[in-house]
Amino acid sequence: MKATRWKKIGIILAVLALVVIAAALIVPRFIDLNRYNGLITSKLEAATGGKVTLGALKWGITNGVWLEADGFALKGATSFPGDVDMSRLYAKVSVLPLLSKKVVVNELLLQNPVVGMDLAPSPKQEKRVRTKPGETTPTGADTAPSADKGSLPLPVEILIRELNIEKGRIKLENLPGQEFSRIFSDVEVEAQNLAPGKEVRFQFALRDEAKAGFGSLKGQGTLRGLTEALTLENPGLMVKVTLSGLNVDVLKPYIKDKSLAQRLGGSISLEVNYQGDFGRNFSADGNVDLTQFLYTDLSKWDQPLPQAETKIAYKLVASPDQMKVEKFSLSLGSISLKGEGLLRDWRKEAIVKSGVLTGNLPLVELLPLVPWRLAGKKGQVIWQGEEIDGKITIDRLVFPELSLTRLPSKIESLLSKIEGSARISDVSVVPSTTLRVTGGNGAIELAGNRVNLNDVTLLVNDQKMSGSGQITNFQEPTLQIQVKSPILNLDRLLPPKAPDKASSKAKAKSPGKQESKPEGQTTTAEKKTKKGELHPLLRKLTAVLQLDANRGTYRGQEFQALKLNALYEKGVLKSHDFEILIGGGRIQSRGSADLRSLEQIAFALQPTIKAVPLESLAVILGTEKPSVNGPLTLTGELQGTTGRTLDLLRSLRGNIEAEMGPGRIYKLGQAGNALFGLLNFLSVSNILSGKTVKEFATEGAPYQSIKARTLLQGGKMNISQLAMESPALELDANGDVDLLKKQLKMNGDIGISGTLDKVLSILSKAGKGGTESTRVHVTLEGAIENPKIRIRSIKGVSEAGKKGTQEGGKIEEDVIKEFGKGLEKILGK
Repeated sequence: MKATRWKKIGIILAVLALVVIAAALIVPRFIDLNRYNGLITSKLEAATGGKVTLGALKWGITNGVWLEADGFALKGATSFPGDVDMSRLYAKVSVLPLLSKKVVVNELLLQNPVVGMDLAPSPKQEKRVRTKPGETTPTGADTAPSADKGSLPLPVEILIRELNIEKGRIKLENLPGQEFSRIFSDVEVEAQNLAPGKEVRFQFALRDEAKAGFGSLKGQGTLRGLTEALTLENPGLMVKVTLSGLNVDVLKPYIKDKSLAQRLGGSISLEVNYQGDFGRNFSADGNVDLTQFLYTDLSKWDQPLPQAETKIAYKLVASPDQMKVEKFSLSLGSISLKGEGLLRDWRKEAIVKSGVLTGNLPLVELLPLVPWRLAGKKGQVIWQGEEIDGKITIDRLVFPELSLTRLPSKIESLLSKIEGSARISDVSVVPSTTLRVTGGNGAIELAGNRVNLNDVTLLVNDQKMSGSGQITNFQEPTLQIQVKSPILNLDRLLPPKAPDKASSKAKAKSPGKQESKPEGQTTTAEKKTKKGELHPLLRKLTAVLQLDANRGTYRGQEFQALKLNALYEKGVLKSHDFEILIGGGRIQSRGSADLRSLEQIAFALQPTIKAVPLESLAVILGTEKPSVNGPLTLTGELQGTTGRTLDLLRSLRGNIEAEMGPGRIYKLGQAGNALFGLLNFLSVSNILSGKTVKEFATEGAPYQSIKARTLLQGGKMNISQLAMESPALELDANGDVDLLKKQLKMNGDIGISGTLDKVLSILSKAGKGGTESTRVHVTLEGAIENPKIRIRSIKGVSEAGKKGTQEGGKIEEDVIKEFGKGLEKILGK
């Protein structure tokens, strides 16, 4: 019985299915919708306020009612700011919902649509937006979209389950800030659940046809808040957008600073994940690719900034009052920076609060980004060297509250408020062929208006240096630094200076061929060698330097306990205190100097030397081997102004007292040193022996002490005392030297102590002679390099001396005569 019942039901259902199929095939043949084309067109024109053109219509029933139009066009619509034209429209509608006045479109397909939109505001919009002269009501993101009070709900409820737009084309005209149109092609749109109160899911893609355009745009997401009047109320949007190849030129019309716009170029790509209400509340994260972006500013850089791979990643959460930057990272080649913070009042002033930054900064890539042209040629020396390496690691930098619309005019005022710490590692810089800084490591701490340098180590020309210190007051910086080195090789820090070709040629000329110029006149060569004014940064700098070295070497000379303390203030070396142990003696120096004009440096110096071998000083000063050796003790005070040689000599003021000995005196050149030239008379010893002058130059003449007291003033040097004591003779001289005119006038007495044999035994052991002393008075006058030397007399020879012994066929009386002749011959009359 049951089987028969189910059999009957199956037959009934089959018959109904056949009826439905027959109706779906037959009914559309009897009902031609094209007869209603005019009615449908008029209804659409009334709804849109524009001209509607509808192509041939087809319809049918297959799992619902479907409708197809071969073309559709809408022109001049008042409810839509543009025109629409498409080649095909296809819609599929469910039947049963129609019974309850609902239109459910299961599928809506628009093929090859062409949409032209005029974005210029209509008179109605302008009237609604502008309320008072100079005042506009908030629009766009300032207020969330809401239903227009004049909008009415649709007469029937419509739901579009699936919308597809294929191969579309959009033409935008009268873009804000631009007078030209822009065309987007390859428009593809897919959307589901297009209906009031539903969550609309969509995805889209389009491409700007212009090469220098917006590039390609793709996105997908959801939309909530569609009302029955097809407007948005309390909207909610979630979208992920990818934009590739956005040319910067399309943004320039919207940049207020036109000079800035001209410096920009290239293209930008980005990805954005957005969730918000089209207004003040949203969250967004994504990244921006600036690899192809160009920035050129020839006032700061010689060429456009390098196009290294550059990406920015971010995550933002915004409310009406503030925007929280939960994540911000920048990677530029190997440079990386990460940050976070808050932006208060972000829609108007954008004040940064609680900004924190970390990162790694390789110097090879960082230094070319620094605007060195602002520092001139002196700044370029830092990064145009042969080698730059190492990196700065920012552990943590905390920024002060900062307005992005009112940035500080000077970077120093910003730096003075940053706190944090950083480290340098493996820093290597070669700014010149004579200076190489490598192995830089240490910690840097920023504490408001102070930077602390902790345990910084450097290899300067392979010389290890370590130090600590601090920098304060960035607007007029103060530097305090302590540098230590257990073993200091100054030859590495101060390599010998390459000889000046021009000066070498000048030295090669004979005195008679030296070029001369009127006193006070500067030659072209001197003008080129002027150093000019002090760098503005050094005019603001105050520095306290302390240098300590346990031991070291300089030009082959070993030294110990080097100490230097110096105070520099805004171009003036207020004081320095220098001390070093060398050759068993001590060198000290105190003084000051005004460096504000490097062409004329005013200085004051108080040197102190205690028992330092003269030959060691000669090596340190880089002078020739002296003809006199022995320990030197010196004190004095000097002041003057550097510049041309004559100006320096004219400005010298001060006094020097020196004492040297015991030691030996070697042969001097042809009166090369006027003060010791008169000692050449000892070469007369070859009268009594076969020894030559060369042997004297090798063995020298011993002396116990040489003392000198000088006074410098106005280019003249007064020698109030020049005294020498030796086993054989004594010298006592005084006089004046004109350093400007290179003239001297001196008087001296030579006392020969003991027997003549004793005098001459410096080079040869002669016989015995008298016991009384002999004195000679000498006058030197004329040019310093070749003075006239006159002998007044030789007296005091004893009878015992006349009797003496015979050596080489001559008695001592003859020797005395020859001694006087030889002295006059050697020293000149």
